[in-house]
Amino acid sequence: MTIPTNREYLDDGSADGCRVRGMAQQVINPAGTTRNLLVGESGSTCIFGNAAGQIYNLPVIGANDVGIWFDFSVTVTASSNSYTINTGSAANFIGGGLVATSTTAGDADAFAADVDATVAITLDAAEDGWLAGGYFTLTAISTTQWTVGGNTQGVPTVLTPFS
Repeated sequence: MTIPTNREYLDDGSADGCRVRGMAQQVINPAGTTRNLLVGESGSTCIFGNAAGQIYNLPVIGANDVGIWFDFSVTVTASSNSYTINTGSAANFIGGGLVATSTTAGDADAFAADVDATVAITLDAAEDGWLAGGYFTLTAISTTQWTVGGNTQGVPTVLTPFS
């Protein structure tokens, strides 16, 4: 028996379609510096791989969108600007937290997002986690809230990435 190499997709005919997740995770590695994520891309791994900086804008969380998630992976250390994730609305906030590990000092710190005020994750310096190796997940847990978990890599003394 030959195992097919083409992936199968399910599609309801909508613009953003649907895909069986877990079989193969979509990887988003944009050529440009700004990418607006779509609800239909839930479950994707989003790459921060442009040393000049990148921005991802999360979708606004609709009533049927609770449970969508996006993984983020820093594969290239930034050299200017920043790696940023913005919520899709000023009424969507980020809760949860990230562990930040210092690659030179050999220690780590944990930072909590203010669930009533945080609307962005900004890795805008070596201390804030723009070094290659960071990996975290954002999940929509209500129509107004994302939760984050994972880690960032920084030097020498790590700082909060939440703004």
